[in-house]
Amino acid sequence: MDIQYRTKNLEGENSISEMQGARYLEVVSLNNAIEKTRSGVNAGKFIGFDPITRTIATKNISYGDHYLNMSHGNKTPNFTSIQNRAGVENSEAFNSRKSLFLFGYSKQFSNYIKQKDPTSISKEETPESWVFQRKAILNNLMPKKLKIVMPGNFQLSSGFNVNVDAPQIGVFNKKTNEGDKSISGKYLIVASRQIISFEKHETIIEVASDSSTLDFIPESSRQEQEEILNYSTV
Repeated sequence: MDIQYRTKNLEGENSISEMQGARYLEVVSLNNAIEKTRSGVNAGKFIGFDPITRTIATKNISYGDHYLNMSHGNKTPNFTSIQNRAGVENSEAFNSRKSLFLFGYSKQFSNYIKQKDPTSISKEETPESWVFQRKAILNNLMPKKLKIVMPGNFQLSSGFNVNVDAPQIGVFNKKTNEGDKSISGKYLIVASRQIISFEKHETIIEVASDSSTLDFIPESSRQEQEEILNYSTV
């Protein structure tokens, strides 16, 4: 469903388009760089331990390792390239979060297990492909959330997708206005509430997205880093 946030009751509009118009739109959150770092969205490390073969292995996981393995509603990921004081990119800060879990990858290289219990090798899961990534995927999705009030519609429920068209606040040009690309785009409905009274029926939804319609990925410059350091020392 397409959701438009604009002026209502215009001449020539039909009732169907009015039902697709939002009565209220609120930006709940757009980005939380600290929480993304803590949850391993940008980068992290999986540590696997096999108690049978007494093997320990590590795997570095970057942003692209979990983001590129699935489809997304919009073309640009919600990612900002930032360097810390040591000059390390956030996509390479693999020590920002570590996840420890049992794994059995090394069993396939054990001759003893191949001879005594070969069927156990085929039954082993691959926790390195989902244990660390699960929290990172959810934390990459939820920070960008909008709250939208719509005319009553029972079809707007959790799990469905909507396409939000949000205008640029304070700027309007009928010929060139393409809307606010940082907010507009496809979203997943993560919460839905129906309010029915004697006078009206409203649907309140919260939508989230891990991508945007922006044409670029924001990057921090060296000058920005110097300004932040100078400001913190004042």
